[in-house]
Amino acid sequence: MITEDYVSFEVAKLLEEKGFNEACFAFYNPEGMLIQSGIRLNNIQVGVVKGSYSAPTLQMAMKWLREVHGLHVDIDPLEGNWRTKIVELEDLCEVDRGISLYGTYEEACEAAIKYCLENLI
Repeated sequence: MITEDYVSFEVAKLLEEKGFNEACFAFYNPEGMLIQSGIRLNNIQVGVVKGSYSAPTLQMAMKWLREVHGLHVDIDPLEGNWRTKIVELEDLCEVDRGISLYGTYEEACEAAIKYCLENLI
């Protein structure tokens, strides 16, 4: 079964500290237990315990970093492990190497998934 991957309790607290204030369908209660019901929107909690923290998915947090702070998180496989790289988007130079370019991160992901399904599996 595929499940959503949420940020950890520690990261949820850091996100709020740094200004993350997006609607989430999951949250951590004050004791750090992940609750996957209720909505926490703009610091107004619906069905959420007071003192809780929004628990975005990893992808939602990465999108927030990219769109709000211009930081792209790149994850690459490396010898059986995964390597992270942070790219500051304002310093990024475009280089044309004949690679297809897409307007958004999500479009590029969609195209990559489609290619894998049609050509590799």
